[in-house]
Amino acid sequence: MLGGIGYFYGSSLISLPDRTVPNFEAALFSAVPSRSFFPRGFLWDEGFHQMLISKWDPAMSRDMLAHWLDLMNKQGWIAREQILGAEARSRVPAEYIQQQPTSANPPTLFLVLAQMANEIATASADDTASGRMRDQQLFLKAAFPRLTAWFTWFNTTQAGTMPGSYRWRGRDPNSLTELNPKTLTSGLDDFPRASHPSDDERHLDLRCWMALSSRALATIGKHLNLPRREVLPFEQTAQLLEDIQSLKRLHYSDSTGQFLDYGNHTEAVQLQHVIHRTPRGNFRGPLQRHLVDPSKPPKLQLVPHFGRDSLLLLYMCMCVLP
Repeated sequence: MLGGIGYFYGSSLISLPDRTVPNFEAALFSAVPSRSFFPRGFLWDEGFHQMLISKWDPAMSRDMLAHWLDLMNKQGWIAREQILGAEARSRVPAEYIQQQPTSANPPTLFLVLAQMANEIATASADDTASGRMRDQQLFLKAAFPRLTAWFTWFNTTQAGTMPGSYRWRGRDPNSLTELNPKTLTSGLDDFPRASHPSDDERHLDLRCWMALSSRALATIGKHLNLPRREVLPFEQTAQLLEDIQSLKRLHYSDSTGQFLDYGNHTEAVQLQHVIHRTPRGNFRGPLQRHLVDPSKPPKLQLVPHFGRDSLLLLYMCMCVLP
C-alpha cells in the first residue's frame, strides 16, 4: 500500500456535449490501485486505501483526503479517474481518458470520514483534548462544505425516478457486443444488472452509498456542533434511506427473499455470432447480443442476480449504519 502512494500534477480531460476541454490544473497526493497497471488516482479505490492508511498515519490520511476534495468542481463533482497530465494519459486507453461530468463513482471516502466522526463521538475527555482529536475535528469542519456539495451533487444527478431510488449513469443502452452492458461508474464494472439499460433502473448499491453518506454527514455535523438547520436535511435523508419498509418497496423480492436491482430485464439473451451470407459462402462475424426467446422480451422487474451488489447492503447494515 505504501509503495503505491504517489504525487501527481496536471489536468484531466473533460467530455462536454460539444467538445473536450481540460479541467483545472491540480495536485493529487494519493494511493493507486497498482503502480504498474493503474498508476493514477481512482476515486472509489481511495476510500478503501484510506481505511488502512488512516490507521497507520492519520495526519497523512487527512492530507490525502484533502487533496481529493480539492479536485471537486463548483457543481460538487469529482472525476472518478484522475488522469493528470500527458504522462498519465500515455498509460490509459484512449476510450477511458475523457471524464464524463455526469458520471459518479462510489463515495467511499465517507467510509473513513464516518470513522473519524464516530471516533470523535466516542472519545473520552482526555482523548478529546489530545492533538489528534482536535486535528480531526478541524479537518472535518473545514471539509464539511465540500462534503455537503459532493452529497448534493450525488443526490440530484444520480437520483432515480422513484423517491428514495438511485441510478448509476453511464450504462450504454445501445451496446450490442455485451451480454449485460457494464456499469463502470459503480466500481462493480461487470456486475449483472438489468439487461436493457433504461432510466427506470434502481441500483441497490448506490442507495446503500447514499445511506452511508447521509448518515456520515449527519454524524459529522452533530459532533461538530453545527447549526441544526445544516444537519437536519442529512438526518432526514439518512432516516428515509435506512428505513427497511422503504427499501423493501423498491428492492425486495418476496419470491427469493433477496434485495435486488430493478430495471428493464430479461434472462433470454445470448451472445451469438452474426452470420454474413455472401455468394462465396457464409462466414461468422463478431459476437452480438440477441433475444433468443421472443416470448420473453425485456420488462420492468427486479433483476434476479445476487452477489456483490446485494452483499454491500449486508456490510452496511452490520458494519457501518447504526
